[in-house]
Amino acid sequence: MTGKTRIIVHDDLDGAAAGAVAVLMTDPPKEVVHCSYDTIDWHVTEVVYKSSAEDLIIIADICPGPDAMKRLNALPAKTILVDHHETRRDLVDMYDWAVYSSPDCGALGLYKELTRQGYVLFGADDKQKSDLEHFLSAVDAYDTWDLDSPDRTRGEWLNRLCGFFRARRFRRIIEQSFGSIEHLRMSLFELDDVILGNQTDYAAKAVDRVQIKRDGEGYRVGLVHAEQHRSEVGHAILGARSLEVDYVVVVDWMSDALSLRSSKVDVGKIAARWGGGGHGGAAGIPTVHQGYLDSLEDL
Repeated sequence: MTGKTRIIVHDDLDGAAAGAVAVLMTDPPKEVVHCSYDTIDWHVTEVVYKSSAEDLIIIADICPGPDAMKRLNALPAKTILVDHHETRRDLVDMYDWAVYSSPDCGALGLYKELTRQGYVLFGADDKQKSDLEHFLSAVDAYDTWDLDSPDRTRGEWLNRLCGFFRARRFRRIIEQSFGSIEHLRMSLFELDDVILGNQTDYAAKAVDRVQIKRDGEGYRVGLVHAEQHRSEVGHAILGARSLEVDYVVVVDWMSDALSLRSSKVDVGKIAARWGGGGHGGAAGIPTVHQGYLDSLEDL
């Protein structure tokens, strides 16, 4: 292959892991972009403008809108898209180069799809391959909110580190350690103690600030404002028996977004009705000004 591998992934733990998988399994030179749902279409447009027929385009853990998908479909370059969000499934299913990977998360789905297409981990022995698969299992357990998975605790640990380093830098750490959880654990264990302490304290304080609301469907909603550790805050509120909420909405005014978390109802469908998306346990609405907050009633 003489072209460039152009990689676009989501800016979270799953996206960072997917980016690392794409880097480790494809030919150089490579270009990796981390993006949100607000910026994905812009980045796709840029890739369409820059790409050549020899390029390989990989998009994982995120799916652009209909117009951007049409532009990708018209390219002569080979494209592989893997996404697991239910709200984008109909769009993904329209193209034979796109794969809906649920119940697997984006990174694990991409690993399986690249393997199916004949891509391999360059220079990897059986131990390194096993390390990466173990790592992806932990990412999957966290990102799909599989609370019963034995890998869930490892996934939570990885997400704390990803939040601390941010997705781009954390992806590079994964690449350098070749996905080995044990390597990451040995090198970052002391730092994680500090991160965990900060996140636990932050989430506990957020629980004390929760407002209980009712949405238009009659669900009991825990509403809280938090600019950090949104997943940890959501999980802490869901685990607070005294609150008995059906789902949690974390309002982040800094990023102008709402994060929804639940273990009872499909928040992906709720978010989709307000211009957002995601999957059953975790979803988002890209702006706080979509009218959702005004629709909630006090209890």
